[in-house]
Amino acid sequence: MDAVVWLVLSQACFELLVARPARLWLFESTLIPSQHTEATVVTAFMLPRLFILCIAHTAALDKEYSGYYHFKGVSMDLGPPKGYTDNVYVTPGDGAHPLGYQKTRADLELAKHLCDVYPECQWFDSGGGYPGSIGWYNVNVTVDTYIKNITGPIVKGSTYYDNMYMFISGVDIFCNKIAGPWQLPPDQVKAQCDQLTTCDGFTVKNDLSSGFLCQFNSHCATCESFVKLPIIGRATKPLAAQ
Repeated sequence: MDAVVWLVLSQACFELLVARPARLWLFESTLIPSQHTEATVVTAFMLPRLFILCIAHTAALDKEYSGYYHFKGVSMDLGPPKGYTDNVYVTPGDGAHPLGYQKTRADLELAKHLCDVYPECQWFDSGGGYPGSIGWYNVNVTVDTYIKNITGPIVKGSTYYDNMYMFISGVDIFCNKIAGPWQLPPDQVKAQCDQLTTCDGFTVKNDLSSGFLCQFNSHCATCESFVKLPIIGRATKPLAAQ
């Protein structure tokens, strides 16, 4: 992405996330001075990552592929460079076990609710219980990742949210590179993935210059991974029983 494009995208995202909300907040607080809401504090706290996400989504490819979920501005590869950020055992335990170690339905609902509440959360796994690790794929504004919608069954998010998750059993949350990169446009990279049953998805440069195939192959017999689906294309597979 060249400097001119970056500048234009940065200005657009600054207007969307900072300038416009600030003008609205000042207007409302002038009319009703007591309305300094918690939402304003949360927005300020999350602003740096939301700004980068805005850049990533604005710079991302517009192309959608039937049969694939489109994850904008991320690579799911384990790396290097490291493709994820996580927080391990985010809930307190009893001193001997992490909370949720019995993996009851209530534990799973809590894990989904934690991930649903925070827009930045893109996944969680079972680890030592529900949730184990919880986190996101690191933003990379130069790439997009497409994952086959047959990779795992789809489960509904928590009660108060309409998010959906792809459930992948027996593997961790990384879609690791298994072939490439090739200097090919996205359509041809996708064609390679379509032909391989071992290919779960592909990552492409959003300047259309290259891409590689990936697979969720970090095997772990006790792992259960839940990847939050993007809105576009997520309703293409029936819900699994929970």
